[in-house]
Amino acid sequence: MIWIKVLAPSRREKGQAFELLMRQVLDSCGLLPLRTRLKVTGAGPLLDIRGKLRKDATPFLGECRALSREVTLEEVKRFFHRYRRERRKTKSLRGLFFSYTPFSPKVLIWYRALGDEVRHVLELLGPDAIADCLVENRRLLNLKALESEATRSSTFPPGPRYIGSLGGNLYWVQTLLVHRRPTTFFVLEGSGETAPRSICQEIKRLDTTLRDKRLIDLNLRKRILLELLGEEPRTADELAEALREQPQEVVALLQWLEKESVITSQRVPRKPRRLDRHRLQRGFPNFLHLAPQFLSGEYRFRFLASRVAAQMITTGLASYLEERFRLKLPADDLEASVKLLSISPAALSFALSSPQNYILSDREMNAKFIPDGERDRMREAARGRFMSDLSLRAISDSLHEEYSTLLAARDVRAYLTRIQLKASTLQNPLFSLRGYHLHTLPGARPATDAERSLETGAVMRLIHEYDHAIQYLNQAIRELKDPARLKTAWNNKGLCLFNKRRYQEAIECFNEAIKLDSNLKQAWFNKAICLREVGDTLGALRCVQRSLEIDPTYKEANDLVHRLQS
Repeated sequence: MIWIKVLAPSRREKGQAFELLMRQVLDSCGLLPLRTRLKVTGAGPLLDIRGKLRKDATPFLGECRALSREVTLEEVKRFFHRYRRERRKTKSLRGLFFSYTPFSPKVLIWYRALGDEVRHVLELLGPDAIADCLVENRRLLNLKALESEATRSSTFPPGPRYIGSLGGNLYWVQTLLVHRRPTTFFVLEGSGETAPRSICQEIKRLDTTLRDKRLIDLNLRKRILLELLGEEPRTADELAEALREQPQEVVALLQWLEKESVITSQRVPRKPRRLDRHRLQRGFPNFLHLAPQFLSGEYRFRFLASRVAAQMITTGLASYLEERFRLKLPADDLEASVKLLSISPAALSFALSSPQNYILSDREMNAKFIPDGERDRMREAARGRFMSDLSLRAISDSLHEEYSTLLAARDVRAYLTRIQLKASTLQNPLFSLRGYHLHTLPGARPATDAERSLETGAVMRLIHEYDHAIQYLNQAIRELKDPARLKTAWNNKGLCLFNKRRYQEAIECFNEAIKLDSNLKQAWFNKAICLREVGDTLGALRCVQRSLEIDPTYKEANDLVHRLQS
């Protein structure tokens, strides 16, 4: 049950704030007040209202209360008797009783005993119903989003909450349970943004129930965690200087973060606590707690560019994706998705928090009426949707001005995504739409013109610009001296020529790559493909068998052997 509290330093100001808030509530409920009368009592402000419904001009009589306790049965009955007297004069009159605090159990029992006809024209609107109206008109964050924000803001579970009205604005005041007791709280604005510290302190001063509870400044908490993303531990003094905050406030919040098990502290013997050294708790579960706080905000690129994020993505993300989505991605797709997530905050946020709508249930997959081929197509379609969703979000990130900084931190100089969307109809069993996106970056490390030509040629090959790719690769072949890089250039050029059906020239390129490295399994395999295309099946079989001598687990080569032998 939610309570709504009107917070003000004096009784008069509380009455004014209550009347201002009620006008917002009435507007959210589709009611037009024509005449109001405010009365401030020791129990709380009371507002009498006469007005009409906006949609059909039906008149209504209303009473609004903001007490510090539950509404009693006697108070509701007094309004009910008043409403009946007025209804004798106006048959279409409706009655509305608004309360910022819950109704007592006796009120609910009495109200349920009334007939349906009476309940239709006489409504009791408690704090939950008022909150629903405010949420529906986007004046207030909904409960589901509030729960999600509370989970992101602390490792401790959320406790009781209430809606606070201060200075005409709405705030969510959310407590946190420590050892099952609400000992801490934070404040959000009605829209869901973190409330300024001055507002939080004012709410704590005006609400006596918060006097014994610790206030958590979520803005300061987030800024401290950002500073701790580096590898080196930091002291409270260092953090206070970097953030331009008071050391005692930083120390208090560091102690709270340590209690949450978000950070670890190294105690310095016989020294003040502000000289303890703090660092983020290493581990993928802590990364899952931190990531949602940053991936959708202004610090998303800075967070993802940190070494902590890179380490956690490398060590734990692949297994997490397979367990979460049950997609069983091929090794190449899994590696590609992890690389993509490491350079896209939007894609990573989607993978960590989106609904698991890619999961195919055991019942769906094991249904007897689904043919084996259709079952495989369903799995492939699920994998395709997942990779497409990641790619689309990565492309949206690439339009941001800070994206190049993230790529530089990852030492990425050329970034390519391919989007493949598939749809199936009765007339067209498979419709495929492919799109490519290329993002280039000069790079943090210096690169020679030959290396840039090699990388650009490889990217051009991937987006099927074979003529341009051959030009860049020829330039790289002329200038490269390193055999390891040179064999890559020859192999890529051979693939371009193969796709242009210039098979003999492609075979010569693969021969050049094999001269530089006789154990280059890809070149042997690619040469076998070319020989098969020109009709030399025996030569193709010898080449593919050589690639299998180098790597017996080479899947594509094993498949080609079976096809050639059959």
